[in-house]
Order: sequence, then C-alpha cells, then structure tokens
Amino acid sequence: MRFYLVLLLSLFVTPAVAGISIPPIESEATDTEENAYVGLVWSLTGGVSQTPDVSIGFQSVDVNSAGDIDAGYDLNLRFTLNGLGLPETYTTRASHVFGDADAPGTVGIGLTSDGSWFLSAAAQGDNVRLGVDFGTQGVGFTGEVLTLEKVDTPGPLLTCPADFELVNGSCGPTF
Repeated sequence: MRFYLVLLLSLFVTPAVAGISIPPIESEATDTEENAYVGLVWSLTGGVSQTPDVSIGFQSVDVNSAGDIDAGYDLNLRFTLNGLGLPETYTTRASHVFGDADAPGTVGIGLTSDGSWFLSAAAQGDNVRLGVDFGTQGVGFTGEVLTLEKVDTPGPLLTCPADFELVNGSCGPTF
C-alpha cells in the first residue's frame, strides 16, 4: 500500500517540480580574437601624403564580457612602394593593445629599415587607426584604413547550480 501511495504522490509532485526554473548565474567570460589584416597608411605630417604605405599585420586581443581588453598584441610591417611597385623602405612595430573593445589603443616600439628606433602609439576604430610615431627623425602622424574591425565582446558565461541544467536560458532541475 505504501508503494502505491508514493507512486500516486509522485505523479502529482513531478510535474510541479518540472516547472521550476531559476535564472542562471552570470560570470565574466573572456575570449581571444586573432586577426590578420592589411591596410593603407597615409602620412598626416605636413599634409596628407599622396601615395600611401602598405601595412600588413596580425593582432591578438583577449576581451572580457564587460568589453574591456585584458591583454593583446599587434605585430605590423609597413612598407613604401617605389615606382616599380616593389618595397623600398619599411618599418616594423610590436605593440601592446589595451583599453576598450570599441576603441582599443596601442603603444609599442618600432624599427625602420635604416636602423632607427621609434616609439609608437595609436587609437583604433572600426577599419581605421590614427597613430603617432616618436623617433630620432621627429614626430610623425599617420592615418590608416585597414581590414581590422572592432573587437567582438563575448556574452557572459552562464552556469547553473548543482542538479540543474541550462535549457533555453533558464536553469531547470535534472531528473
């Protein structure tokens, strides 16, 4: 008789428990975004240059769900083409990426093809970058149009308490 009573009660209790759902626990997620890019760079010092330099680079950024950049780096090779379309002079840069996913900034160090070192800083937007170089040959300002888009922000990490599972954005009991 007890068995039948427990069985009968479980038929009424199980549907009620099955309808229970609680919101998931949100925690900060971090995602790494890596992109190779190309661009065209114009010198803005003393007016806009007519012929742009070519820029090739790679950027890796760790961004959290709050939209903050936790860490990142940007490696860049920029070269000037001569009349035959061959590289003539070049600069290389290694920069640290920081700030916000919507408008990251970079600071770094670079080397020119003639062996001169310089410091570099830039502000980056969606497909554009404005920079400044501080070197032995003075200060140079640049504007760049590039294929690098703004960094995507990951959604928060959703977790459920023990004995619950994530279904359709809510935590429901597991049976």
